Amino acid sequence: MNLFLRLTAAFCCFLMGIGVLCLAVGAVAYNPRFYSRQFSRGNTSENVNLSKDELKQISDGWIAYFSGRSSDLQIQISGKDFYDEDELSHMKDARAIFLAVRTIGFVTLGIGIIGLSAILVFRKDRRKLFSFGAIWGSSVLLLLAAVIGIIMAINFTRAFEIFHEIFFPQGNWQFNTLMTQILTERLFLNAALYILAIGGTFTVGLLMSGLTTSFVYRRKSRPQSNPQYPHS
Repeated sequence: MNLFLRLTAAFCCFLMGIGVLCLAVGAVAYNPRFYSRQFSRGNTSENVNLSKDELKQISDGWIAYFSGRSSDLQIQISGKDFYDEDELSHMKDARAIFLAVRTIGFVTLGIGIIGLSAILVFRKDRRKLFSFGAIWGSSVLLLLAAVIGIIMAINFTRAFEIFHEIFFPQGNWQFNTLMTQILTERLFLNAALYILAIGGTFTVGLLMSGLTTSFVYRRKSRPQSNPQYPHS
């Protein structure tokens, strides 16, 4: 089996995992139930002195804005603008990242699926190619996810700061307002865990598919021993 095709299959499986991980960001960030659960568990309504309906109005605004369904984030709470200029500036930058991540997710997932299909459809050894690609591609991705998980577990606060320093070098993410009391570090941590769980579930499933295919292929390829019966 050609080494180039093996590595290409592995890379395609890796891209598929990256695609699912990127799309998992939207699956969490655009989910109203995620926010309602986080607000309920963290007693956010009592902590920030806002009603549950007002919190829902705020989170629905995030979903519409970050998903691209709305171009205006500003809302009125108790007759006043909820966001100040610094917050709107930061959220605009965050919106660009959300939309870019979604695009990357669709592109990498599509390239991975199309590329892997193109490799397998014309090859007789497609089972070996798929098992190699699925095992190695998913293993590399799981290793990276484990490293990220360990970093988060050691010091999520510092990891959170590094993330913002990388993606928001202009420094407009450092402020202490009512919004930051709603978007707590615990909420971001839970969001990250859900995203990793979705991506991890797909990647583990891909790994198990590769292992199963490899096991079945080896069993079928194993030569059958024909018992010899003595002549009477």
